[in-house]
Amino acid sequence: MEKRLIFGFAIYVLGACNLTDKQHTDALATIDSLKTNLASAYTPGFGDVMRNNIQIEHEKLWYAASESNWLLAEHSLESLESGFKNLKHWKGDDPRAKFLDMIMPSAEAVSVSLKQKDLSAFKKKYAVLTNTCNACHRSTGYQYIVIKVPTGDHYGNQEFKIK
Repeated sequence: MEKRLIFGFAIYVLGACNLTDKQHTDALATIDSLKTNLASAYTPGFGDVMRNNIQIEHEKLWYAASESNWLLAEHSLESLESGFKNLKHWKGDDPRAKFLDMIMPSAEAVSVSLKQKDLSAFKKKYAVLTNTCNACHRSTGYQYIVIKVPTGDHYGNQEFKIK
């Protein structure tokens, strides 16, 4: 939806050079309408992204790497990082957004362990990543949300072990 609004905005701007006064006024009204639509477009909240993207990918990352499914683990890490980047983009004015960068060094360390296919290193780096999540929660007043290394088999509908 956002891309269509931006595209429509660009078309009006490019065409505005040869417009009559009425067409120019109409074009400005349309631009204002598009701006309003864009400003009110839905973006998920912090909690939505944390629960429905980041927390899920954090867990899937553990299961995939634990089964040496390195490609799936890398995919989960990329999705986790994408969630943080989206939060910065969508919620950059939120005071919590300034803490999001603290996760990236530990995510990069996890990435290195995945590329090396080193399960022992992954487990250590994953623990640092998890602790960094909890440090961020404490820094932002969400100390009651404590993330941990997953236990059990939560994702019964996905195969993590490569056959």
